[in-house]
Amino acid sequence: MVVGRAVAVESQSMLLGDTHIHWSQSIRYLGVYVVSRKTLSFDVSPMKRAFYAACNSIFSNTYGLNEMALLSLQEAYSLSILMYAAPALHLSAKQINELNVCWNMVFRRIFQYNKWESVRVVIDGCGRLDVKNLILLRKIQFYRRTFYMNDCVLHKLFCALMSNDSMYDRCMISVFTQDAASNVLCSFELILVSDVVDKLIQ
Repeated sequence: MVVGRAVAVESQSMLLGDTHIHWSQSIRYLGVYVVSRKTLSFDVSPMKRAFYAACNSIFSNTYGLNEMALLSLQEAYSLSILMYAAPALHLSAKQINELNVCWNMVFRRIFQYNKWESVRVVIDGCGRLDVKNLILLRKIQFYRRTFYMNDCVLHKLFCALMSNDSMYDRCMISVFTQDAASNVLCSFELILVSDVVDKLIQ
């Protein structure tokens, strides 16, 4: 598979001994589908299909169950499929929105909302986050674990990157000095901190 500028160049046939090696438009690695494009890209369609299959399986076997209990089941078994590796992938805004739509549909079905109705208030009222902020939160949790590692190359590199940025004092220290069991950060803080750290790491 080709990723980068060479995508536009016609690929020559390759042989391994007498075996012909076929060029592919995508590959699966550790459950993540990498797509052949000019930039490193990922396909979220398999995640969505697996997510809907898990959701429908739960819905078909939990008729009459309490709404919050049903939501907990969906979070435990279906949401984990949708979120698999998502914080580690460079997804486009469109892809994140697609994942968000999938999760919103669960809330609509559980609380009997129509497809055209917003469930933002329901999500907030249940004390949950949408997919976009869940991804940001998991990124920050990873950053925090990296920050607190002892005698680790990643920790030293991470601290060096943060200390060289002017945003560090204003937003980083407020996040990484919080207790791990503290309340969820507000959406603005999540976006601000994640964006800064992502730029530093890139």
